[in-house]
Amino acid sequence: MSVYERDGVYQLYVDDMQPQGAGALAVAFEQLKSRLAAAGLFDESHKQPIPKYPRRIGVATSAYGAAVADIKQITARRFPAAELVIAPTVVQGDGAPESIARSIEQLDKMGLDVLIVGRGGGSMEDLWAFNTETVINAVYTCKTPIISAVGHETDFTITDFVADMRAPTPSAAAELAVPDREEELRRIAQLESIATRALRSLLERENQRLDSCLARRGSVGAYISTRLERLQALMNGNRQQIQLRLERENTRLERVLEQIEAYSPLAVLRRGYTLVRHTDGSPVTKKEELSPGTALRLQFADGSVPVQVLEEREDE
Repeated sequence: MSVYERDGVYQLYVDDMQPQGAGALAVAFEQLKSRLAAAGLFDESHKQPIPKYPRRIGVATSAYGAAVADIKQITARRFPAAELVIAPTVVQGDGAPESIARSIEQLDKMGLDVLIVGRGGGSMEDLWAFNTETVINAVYTCKTPIISAVGHETDFTITDFVADMRAPTPSAAAELAVPDREEELRRIAQLESIATRALRSLLERENQRLDSCLARRGSVGAYISTRLERLQALMNGNRQQIQLRLERENTRLERVLEQIEAYSPLAVLRRGYTLVRHTDGSPVTKKEELSPGTALRLQFADGSVPVQVLEEREDE
């Protein structure tokens, strides 16, 4: 330090400066935040969705603070079907990071639907446990969807960036964790009303279709009767045509049979002719086949007799 006597001005010469208090914590906060962001701990791809209708909710916070009381009250009012599992946790001072991480790990093993981790408001020093890597790693590795709710709306901790969802306050975390029963009942009633109107409209359309079908029933019956009469007429006509054709074919068959009968060898024999055969049954067709002594058979209409050629004569 030096003094400029003429003007009475003091001058300070500083070789090194180190932040203290809130300033030091702010620098450490930004440095850790940048390092974890670069490592991918804030990536959206790692975040899990918060279930819409949780049945069991784990809460890691102080057992006696205002935060747990607000969470209980809001959950009971909005969604009383949900069960709260409270893990009493030290959230400030020595041992707080280890206590918070231990509560998260215990709740994560219980098969809960969602976790709320946080506390009420305070100074940056009061909230610092939620900026420690012990708590950050517990939140990041938690398999159960987790909501970070630390401090007031203007307070931010690194846990907020790592968690699956950030809530500005513990009360807001309870509202984000459970649906509003009254709102859900109104939505169900609205859906029921929509479904009822749609069903009523469908029934009205079907009734109109039925009335239309019944109105057309008479004309349909007349149409069917007409078609049946036409079918019967066609069947009768076909039956007559078939009968006529059968008669023509029978007449034709009789004529063919008469012709066959007229040219039959037996018919010729009945008219007084005979058939000369060799003893082996083959017919004699030429005189050259015969000679005196040849044995033959004469076939008549009523039988046959054996004969023998006695002599050969020329035609007279």
